[in-house]
Amino acid sequence: MPDPPLEQGRPNGPPHGRQREPFAGGDGPSPSRRPGQRPSLVARGLAPVLAWWFSPFPALRLARLRMALGAFATIYLLVRVPSLVATTTMSASAFEPIGPLWWLEHPVAPAIVYLVILGTAACGFGFSAGWRFRATAPAFALGCAFLFTYRSSWSMVFHTDNLLLLHVCVLALSPAADTASLDAKRHRARERRSQISHGYYGWPVQLTGTVTVVTYVVAGYAKLEHVGWQWCVGDVLRQQIAYDNVRKLLAGAMHAPWGLQVIDQAWLMAVFATGTLVVELGAPVALLGRRLGYAWCICAWGFHIGVLALMAILFAYPVLGFAYLSFFPLERWPRRSA
Repeated sequence: MPDPPLEQGRPNGPPHGRQREPFAGGDGPSPSRRPGQRPSLVARGLAPVLAWWFSPFPALRLARLRMALGAFATIYLLVRVPSLVATTTMSASAFEPIGPLWWLEHPVAPAIVYLVILGTAACGFGFSAGWRFRATAPAFALGCAFLFTYRSSWSMVFHTDNLLLLHVCVLALSPAADTASLDAKRHRARERRSQISHGYYGWPVQLTGTVTVVTYVVAGYAKLEHVGWQWCVGDVLRQQIAYDNVRKLLAGAMHAPWGLQVIDQAWLMAVFATGTLVVELGAPVALLGRRLGYAWCICAWGFHIGVLALMAILFAYPVLGFAYLSFFPLERWPRRSA
């Protein structure tokens, strides 16, 4: 017997089979409640959270998010190849494994590094195009996790890789290739089912945005943990800007001349420092509504532009806007002409 048609926007199951029973507090009777019994306080509290988490988004939004972030991650990986290859010639004494690679006692063989780079790059193209997604997407995420962590285990930790890696992992575990992909062309029935808006396609988008917000909050909390509210005075920020630019100047590297010109303006440093904390700790407002999300994205983007102007440090993922794509209706871009 064929599966019954899905009701648009229902958040309770994937659009590939029969509907599950509605959750407690949802739009149907719960088998755990007697007729006429009011839902529990917990159920009533969770209902709006679940409704937001499984917001019915079109599959095209998730697919375009996959294409954009996959393309960026693959290009970013290719740009980092020289840095990754350089680890094969570094002294083993400089190797200090971190994160998922904490268990490694010695650097891996250079041949393994080369093979992982090639395999991950190949899977990156599969991830972006949605080809054999159930295999290439997890492989791409695992490869990126290994390579980014392995590079950070040598002399310097690249915190800028974390958000991109988390986004890739979320999408790798999602149905992001149900439409606008090579897989969808091979499975016409799946692509037809993906034309509806459904919570099955909403939770990965919401989780991607939530991960973005959490990383900013963690960064703000770290400032308060190490410096306290004294951060808002601006002295610590002034010292960071001065040290970073002088170090680069002495090394003959690119620095930010404007940063050295404004560090004597105490009031301006206080404004920048306070603004940084407001953007980071205020990140959760981006989850409260579309317009608030847009406003926060603009502020967060401006924060990274300020870092680039004051310290000549480029955070490519947010500066180019890719880090904030989950907050925008990508399915509407570009608009088709009538």
